[in-house]
Amino acid sequence: MLLVCGAAAGQGVDKDKLENAARRSRNAAKVLTAVNGLPGETIPRELFDRAKAVGVFPGIDKVSLLFEQASQGYGVVCRRLQGGWSPPAYYSFGTGGLGFTSVGAEKPDVIVLFMTDKAVEAFQKGRIGFKGELTGVAGPLGALNEEKEKSIRAANVIVYMFAGGKVKGVELGSNFFKDAGVNPDNNINKAVYGLKGRDVLSGKEPLRPSALPTVSEYRDALASLSKP
Repeated sequence: MLLVCGAAAGQGVDKDKLENAARRSRNAAKVLTAVNGLPGETIPRELFDRAKAVGVFPGIDKVSLLFEQASQGYGVVCRRLQGGWSPPAYYSFGTGGLGFTSVGAEKPDVIVLFMTDKAVEAFQKGRIGFKGELTGVAGPLGALNEEKEKSIRAANVIVYMFAGGKVKGVELGSNFFKDAGVNPDNNINKAVYGLKGRDVLSGKEPLRPSALPTVSEYRDALASLSKP
């Protein structure tokens, strides 16, 4: 990794930001691997096969605002492109309300499946708010059946939380998780790729391709879970 970082830094990539990006990609990959390896019911593999984009936000933390508690974390999103998944684009996740502050001392991981073109198109506008048509629907667990399929049939976005060794579906868009959304962390995207997050997800060629091997761990883990 040091050799790759050195080569990338030599081509204009900030070494500290590249290492930060690599760490975020690695942590997100660990979440996917852990969730997929659960002995009990977990996220149906078919949903990864259908997803147009998948975001993972490890270790969502509590933050104190002026008059309320909120939750915030940083993660990555990959979009399904022709020929495979995009490089990981860097995004932050946040929500007000009780939300994840009620989980206790645990810092939960959040997994967001963007199931439709409409959901993915929202990335082109920058921030995505989980409300209205993009309300995050609580995802089912275990083998899909007719009842579970019905619960997500109209969903543009499906959401899960992983904490305490267990995964469960959560609904983003309710008062319990008010003002939930993701924002591009273009400070990292531009440092790593020379691009904004929306351009990374659109398949635009990175201006600094030498950085790709350093940050590919999440994309590789996602590819191992889903059909091309």
